[in-house]
Amino acid sequence: MTNLTYNKGFSLVEVMIAIVIGMILISAVSATYVVQNRSHTTQESVSEVNTQSKIANDLISNDIKGTGYGTPADLSATPANGSTTIVVPFDSSSGPDAVTIVGGFNEVGEVWPIGLSPSSNISCASTNKNKYIRIGTNTFDIILTGEQEPAANMLMTLDSVEFIQLANAVTTGDTTRATLVDNLSKSIGPEDTTGDLFCDKGRPIYFVEGITYCVDIDSVLHRITGSADAVNCQGTGTFTDDVIAENIEDLQFAYAIESDPDDDNPMDIDASGNVLFYDSVASPIQIRAMRINVLARADRPDHSFKDKGAPPDVIENHDITDTIDDFRRRWWITTVRLRNQ
Repeated sequence: MTNLTYNKGFSLVEVMIAIVIGMILISAVSATYVVQNRSHTTQESVSEVNTQSKIANDLISNDIKGTGYGTPADLSATPANGSTTIVVPFDSSSGPDAVTIVGGFNEVGEVWPIGLSPSSNISCASTNKNKYIRIGTNTFDIILTGEQEPAANMLMTLDSVEFIQLANAVTTGDTTRATLVDNLSKSIGPEDTTGDLFCDKGRPIYFVEGITYCVDIDSVLHRITGSADAVNCQGTGTFTDDVIAENIEDLQFAYAIESDPDDDNPMDIDASGNVLFYDSVASPIQIRAMRINVLARADRPDHSFKDKGAPPDVIENHDITDTIDDFRRRWWITTVRLRNQ
């Protein structure tokens, strides 16, 4: 007799139950993934807006601290990129402000007497008069260390000691022979930084130029070096335009001034002794400090922040349109004292 063994498979009901359970598990895993991915995307967006806006705020603050370095407060005789004062405010009550600041921000190189350089092994003893670029001189060499070459008509500051304008500049290799419009009013010489009594470092020289901070119609913050149309946030003539940050909803400035130089207070104050800040000033030469406001928005909505996002009602004199959305924002407020005015 032959015994037959039958191997039974899953019944249709068992297969259907297994499929349903599998689908439930897949749905649960997918939902968890979606939630975690959305949370990660939101965290990334918030981190980005915090980082970008912090960098922008710090960059503006640092440049303002250096405003006026090596320049006279009144530039009317020799405007820098069209600016006759070291701070040129552009106030707006209906949108972002803008500002142009002037100073020696960009080091060009080191100044040396004609024909000399760090490799000349010239004595730096105080008795060696040959190391000096003497008073009344109008020509010297610049050993270049920066990327931009000097050119005729450029404004420069020689170690913040002397404000000068170039009449001519001829560059050969890494050396520029510079001729000034006016003679030097001071004698200037290189330095011994190693203690071996030989001159190894020339006095630093900087370009004096304008830097404009503004926000365009696409909420992009620009740092324009050189000539700029601050109102329309674009460069004009010779300029370098650096994009600093995106999604900047507002940029506002306020100014503390010294209206009475004979007053004991370095800035105008109210009856309680608090420093007064103004949205606009009649005489920029009186500005002593600036308050900076940077309002940045995340580039993506946060669905867990639904209808909780809103910009401030007012920043300085800018009355902002009421908005309710799902975006997170970061508002930086920094007050900076001008060191050179």
